[in-house]
Amino acid sequence: MTIRKILIALMLMTLVMAPAALRATVTQITGTLTSNSGPISGKLCVSLPVNSIDTSTSRALSPQATCWPLTNGVLPSFARVVPNDVIQPLNTYYKVWAFNTAGSLIYYANWVVPTGGGTFDMGQALPTTITTTNISYLSPALLNISQTWTATQIFPAGSIAVNELVPGANGTCLQTMSSVAQWITCSVGTAVSVNSVSAGATVNFGNLPAVGANNILGVWQLSGGNASVEVPVTGNGAKAISGTGTYNNGHGVVIDASGNVVDSGATATIVQRATFCPSGCTTTGTPCTTTSGSSDQCGPQTVNWPVAFADTAYAVSCSGIGPVDPTNSPNNGRAYIQVNSKAAGSVAIITVTIGASSIHWTEFDCVGVR
Repeated sequence: MTIRKILIALMLMTLVMAPAALRATVTQITGTLTSNSGPISGKLCVSLPVNSIDTSTSRALSPQATCWPLTNGVLPSFARVVPNDVIQPLNTYYKVWAFNTAGSLIYYANWVVPTGGGTFDMGQALPTTITTTNISYLSPALLNISQTWTATQIFPAGSIAVNELVPGANGTCLQTMSSVAQWITCSVGTAVSVNSVSAGATVNFGNLPAVGANNILGVWQLSGGNASVEVPVTGNGAKAISGTGTYNNGHGVVIDASGNVVDSGATATIVQRATFCPSGCTTTGTPCTTTSGSSDQCGPQTVNWPVAFADTAYAVSCSGIGPVDPTNSPNNGRAYIQVNSKAAGSVAIITVTIGASSIHWTEFDCVGVR
């Protein structure tokens, strides 16, 4: 084979392989890598943590380190890597080492290289206070795990599906600009416009979204800004009410002329009913039976309040239902009950027979008022 034929064959192979190379997704490593002594000269090596696949070309990627010469902190133009967002498995990163000309380790980090604009500025990837999409630490930010951010984060529109937004700190408001949501310091009293409608003007919301089952769709206006929210509710009521003013602990609430819930200005009266019987009462139990001795008693037995009172400063009255006197007649028993003691969450009662026969009640009923 002549030299001319060999050259022609090489040219044909180059033309065939060039389109495949052009289709590969690679990112050039740019910028200047420096240390405390200035730009680093020596070499820079990178490696993946595991065997991987470049999905842009369907070729295997080895975790073996690749090294390039580093001159005055700058890599040659052919220093390129496959960006992590086209690598499988997901959430890979590059381990990076830089050595000086004496072979001493000067720099170590972990980079997550994005596709971006085709370049990755390694100088801006240093773990400093510089905020950049290229910044990366030992544990790279991953899309499929919970992240805790300590600085403002701005994500490109449509890059991440947000199902839940953690509330901001007190004094912050959620603002959406160019389809990017972020927490900002609230500007109290600032007029806000919706769809170019100025503050105080009527806003046409158009067709409101459908409301899910057991939810309420709320629409409100604040300083000219408008918003809507869908919240879950309980119960079968069909009306949502609003509250205004301040509320004092222990006070009741009333509805004012405008339909708002307001403080009643007076301490609320709390009334509770508690019952005691073998089945179907607020407290389950069997009323005790006295002996046949005159003025004999049994108990005390505890009747619990459905909700404990704040203290024992409440009035209570208890009565017996359905006396049973086996000796004389099933329903002619003569007895009464006494309140032996009371606690915030219960009362204790005693059954006393008046005649010389054993007796018991079918049920105890108590009412407490505070």
